[in-house]
Amino acid sequence: MSAFLIGVSYGKDVKVRRGSTSICSLEVGRRVFGGWLFLGATGGDMRDGISKAASVLPGMGPSDVYFPDEFVGGWKVVKNVTDVKITSARQLKELQDVAELKMFQALVGKTVEYPVQFINHRGNVIASRGFNIRSSKAADAVAVGRTPGRISSLWDPDNPNLLTVSERGSATLREIKVTKRSFASAPGGEGTFEYTEYARIVDTIDGELLDPTQTVDMPNKPKLLAKRTLAKFKIISPQQIDSLQLEYYFPYNDPTAPAEFIVKSKLSYSKQN
Repeated sequence: MSAFLIGVSYGKDVKVRRGSTSICSLEVGRRVFGGWLFLGATGGDMRDGISKAASVLPGMGPSDVYFPDEFVGGWKVVKNVTDVKITSARQLKELQDVAELKMFQALVGKTVEYPVQFINHRGNVIASRGFNIRSSKAADAVAVGRTPGRISSLWDPDNPNLLTVSERGSATLREIKVTKRSFASAPGGEGTFEYTEYARIVDTIDGELLDPTQTVDMPNKPKLLAKRTLAKFKIISPQQIDSLQLEYYFPYNDPTAPAEFIVKSKLSYSKQN
């Protein structure tokens, strides 16, 4: 796997308010056919620069996960996070995504319910990723005792590898770029299905997400993560599908490093009429 190198220079830390501007400069470089690709960005262009850099990284596999026909339609998911394992030897505060880790730890032992959708797009059944991430994020927040702000997402089924999601009041805009995937029908016999995806995640600050009265101290640099998702499904009946999901979170700047933590969840899908 080729290296993805990032050099970042920042100005002073700023206090983020609605309408304020966080200024930084970012150079993203990667070897491309023996040379370097550099993308410059300032202020609001920072996220776009990272997106473009990620888009030229090599990916393998189909353009989306194509689910069996039985998945199409609306479902109610009952999710139980059964285990969160920290596999890194580093201290907790040194991990790439402490906030995400703490949220998953808080979800252990709780039952989370939310709707999801699978749609027919150009003859294939795919997950409605924008709807599903809004639904799951809101349900996770409620399960840990927090009232979520308005959650928004941007996703196009014709460009399924790129998904952005934000929550009003959080000041953070998350961009998820799938770079590699595979899936298989009947790997464990009739009625089974599984897929795996690798994604690069970029969290950046957007002062427009804050309410007018909010003042939040935030670092003025993006947070970079890497994630692998492995999901296995068993079609129990036309009305029920059971699933086991493993999520591996990695340090972004070292793709050969082991996962920092692993989240294991059991999910049950009930068909909604």
